[in-house]
Formats: sequence, C-alpha cells, structure tokens
Amino acid sequence: MRRVMDVAKQLNYRQNRVAPSVFRGYTQVLGVLMPDSDSTFFARILGGVQKACHECDFVVHLTYTERDPDIEAKDVNRMLEHRVAGVLVVETGLSRSMPHPWLSSLVAEGIPCVIVDDADACDVVGCVVSDDFEGARLIVNHLLSHGHRRIAFLTGVSVTSCVRERRVGFEAAMKGAGCDTEGLISCFEYSEQNVFSAVANMLANNNPPTAIFADTDYAAEVVMNVLYKMNLRVPHDIAVVGYADTELSRGLRLTTVHQDAHTMGYIAAKRLLVQAGGELLPNEIVRIPSSLVVRRTCGCSDIIA
Repeated sequence: MRRVMDVAKQLNYRQNRVAPSVFRGYTQVLGVLMPDSDSTFFARILGGVQKACHECDFVVHLTYTERDPDIEAKDVNRMLEHRVAGVLVVETGLSRSMPHPWLSSLVAEGIPCVIVDDADACDVVGCVVSDDFEGARLIVNHLLSHGHRRIAFLTGVSVTSCVRERRVGFEAAMKGAGCDTEGLISCFEYSEQNVFSAVANMLANNNPPTAIFADTDYAAEVVMNVLYKMNLRVPHDIAVVGYADTELSRGLRLTTVHQDAHTMGYIAAKRLLVQAGGELLPNEIVRIPSSLVVRRTCGCSDIIA
C-alpha cells in the first residue's frame, strides 16, 4: 500500500472528490454567503466556519453579495449547481424587509441552511446569533456604574433582529435603572453628516447626554470624530462606547461589547455539517454569549483588554 501511495505522490495524483457526490447527492463543500469583505467581524465568522469544515474534511465555497438580492440569488443558484452540502448565510439585512426568495425552495429541496447574525427567519431555518440583548444591557449597566444617567443610543436603520435586540437591551437597562430615554434614541441612515446632526441635536438639548452608545464600533468611530470637531474630549467631556469589538475598537481604545464571531461561525457550520449527514435539527435560535470589553472611552483609567 505504501508503494502505491509513493507512486501516486510522484505522479501528483489527487483524489477525485466529485465522483462520490454522484452517489451521495452533494459534494463536501459548504456554500457561504457574506455581505462584504471589509469587516473583521465577518472575517472572524468565516474563520469559525473554516475550522469546522477542516475538522470534517469539507471546504468552503465563499461569495460576497454586497447585500444585492439579485447577486445573492444567483450565487445560491450556482452553489446548488455545484451540489454544495449546505448553505450558510451571514446577515444581509434582507430577510425582514425582503425575505430571501430562494429560501423556501431551498428548504423544500431539503438542502440545509443556517443564517448567522439574524434570527428573523428562525421559523424556516436555524439561526446563530450573539446575545445582543444581554450585550447591550452589559454596556449600559457599565455606563450607569460610572454615574451616567443620560445615555444616548445611536443606531443605523437596520432590519436585522440583532440590531433591534441591542435597542431593546438598551431600553431595558435604562428602564431598570429608572432612567428616561425620551429624546435619547436616534435612528438614521449611516453617514458622517447624519451622525453629526444626531449628536449635535442631542447636545443642544437642555439636558444633554453625558454618554453615547453607538450600536457598532464603526458608528462609534464616527461619533468620536464628530465630537472632536465639536472640541469635546472623550471621555472627559462625554463617554462613548461601541459594539462588536472589532480591530478598530482596539486602536480607538474603545469600550465595547465582544461578539464571539468565531464561535458563531463554528456552531453554524457544525449545524450544517450535522444536517448534511442526514440528522434533522429543529429550527431554533442559538445565542452565543456576549461580554463587556472595558477600555478608556467610557472613563476607565486603565485598558483592561
């Protein structure tokens, strides 16, 4: 046998992994759809997916949809033509405003599918998300512990369940502390000008916020730039916190919420692999715990992480 393997190696022989799919009905490939390639959060999800695939001798067929429903549909169709064993979809923001038109047919054909970072389709497929309600509650409670009672929440217009959960968690924590949120929640299309207007309007209030909770690290960076232009110092004049714990937050020394994106991707891929093996799993929401990461923008003197 060893002599056979040595000769095969000399001849650059490669195993034909496509041939068995004729009998099995699928290849040892998982299709993965991501919105874009710019986010370290998405990159960490992909790392978890790849780890799960490596453990089971599967590979990843990756596409970036740029949140375009037409591209998404075409990519899913190409994946099915290549007989992927399952399809993993990272949040696209389409599932609530415009339900994935291909999702019902995918389910009808018995092809496993899992959605990551959005739970709106949990009645149709399994979903893996971070515990965004708890994450928002943790960071608001930390600001409350600093003595802040006027905490603003800035959020972009989003249709994903995760962003809505952050708002619900914010409101629950504020209500639990007996704090009013009237005039302290601003929802808008992300742009520096819109952030500037939202922050300026809140600070012009007779009782302005002393802390701002931006629902992503990227939004928090824009908030900090806006405050700098207003000659306001963070955290001396006003505290700022973000969400996700991206690489950006480390450079900004930003207090934020860590989402275990790697575990989210790993668990989602494992679910797909189990289903590809013929096991039925319930359409449930798997919530991965979030944790607080304390740095300097909240007013803490030392960088903890």
